[in-house]
Order: sequence, then C-alpha cells, then structure tokens
Amino acid sequence: MHLPFTPLPGHGTPPPRQPREATGPAALVAWSHQACALSDLRDTDTRSVNAWDFAEQDLPEGGSRAVWTCMRESSWRGPGYVRVTLRVAADGAKARPVSRVRSTALCSRFGQHIVAGTVWHSP
Repeated sequence: MHLPFTPLPGHGTPPPRQPREATGPAALVAWSHQACALSDLRDTDTRSVNAWDFAEQDLPEGGSRAVWTCMRESSWRGPGYVRVTLRVAADGAKARPVSRVRSTALCSRFGQHIVAGTVWHSP
C-alpha cells in the first residue's frame, strides 16, 4: 500500500498540488494522527491512501489551530473511499472523524472542491 501526502495550499507547494511521498515534517505529523484508520483497510484491495491537508484555521477562544484532512483510499476497483478528519494542534490526540463517503471522486484530482463542518467545544 502506498501512503502519499498532499500538503496545505500555500506552504511551499507549487500548483497544481499533487500527492507526494510522505517524507517531510508536515506529512509525518499528518500520518501520525491518521495511521490508526489504516487498520480498517487490512485484507482489502487498496493500492494507496492519500492524506490531503486541505484547510487550516484558528479555533475560537484561543483554541489553537486546526487542520482539516481528507484521507482518500484508492483501490483497484475504481471509485474511492473518503474520510474527512479534524486535527487540533494543541491536544495532540488522533484526528477526529468528521465524515465518510464511499464510491466518490472527492479528494482526488476530479473532486478537489470540498467543504466539511463539525461541532467543536473550546477548552
């Protein structure tokens, strides 16, 4: 299984943003919070899983920074499986699941427009 990474826009990334090897600091942080989700893909025909950090924001009331990540599983069957998560920098915990979609082009080169939302409580 191949585990590429697509960085946030504007962080030294020349357009168009393409997945790349997960070797830099941002990629390793993203995958450290997402890796537990890979156990669901055991014994499947998954060929790659891309972790795409597609947005970041300041959380209200001094709640640190958050990064939105779309994990796209691509298989040999065709349309992929997508999982969107929210990673809060201050708490260091694993990424919080926000949504899941099957058989979609989202988070691929054919579906780069994505919006997600979730409830978050300030400390």
